[in-house]
Amino acid sequence: MRLFSRILLVALAVVRTASSSHISLGKRLLGCVVEAGDPVVIDSTGEYIRVSFMNDSSLLGGYVGRDGSQNVLRAVWSTNGGQSWNYPGEVFRGELATHDINNAIPLQLLNGRIIYAPQWQACRRTAVYDAWGTLAASFVTNEDVDGTNGYDGAQVKVITSVDGGRTWSSSVVTGEAASHWPGTFNHDATHILALYSKDGLGVVNQLYELQN
Repeated sequence: MRLFSRILLVALAVVRTASSSHISLGKRLLGCVVEAGDPVVIDSTGEYIRVSFMNDSSLLGGYVGRDGSQNVLRAVWSTNGGQSWNYPGEVFRGELATHDINNAIPLQLLNGRIIYAPQWQACRRTAVYDAWGTLAASFVTNEDVDGTNGYDGAQVKVITSVDGGRTWSSSVVTGEAASHWPGTFNHDATHILALYSKDGLGVVNQLYELQN
């Protein structure tokens, strides 16, 4: 009871202090989303855009556009917070009938190298993170086991690269069939957390060690 009384007294003291100094809590709580600019059309044929910071704090974007019968993975770059965009070029293009590619995730490494990780047919929902120089990419794929709906609900796998994405390791299954929405987290210099959800389990994480 004494502990409760102390907590109550502290709470009352805070309220009195706030009211006496005429602090407007409404101006300090950033819980409302308010329009702060006009829509900027980056590409009228584009879909599935993703944006990340570059090392100099400019923005790097990736998306899939359309060019006739082809899907085109494109890159865009902004130095003014997305008010306007430059078009440095395209990364890949392929026929719509044979190249179901989207959700490109661009990422600049600390050494300046840029990697570009799209979702591609049987290898979807890709997440790439830089764990102290080792790239870890997690994705859902039905290359070995059928999913509940194509690639979705199949296996989650992780691959790694120690040369900036030029070459990649063999894949390791981190989530068996009936898994969804993969991710990784750079736990420390030698460990990553594999993240995913799995039917019957819910949201799952598992620690993995990075070895030579």
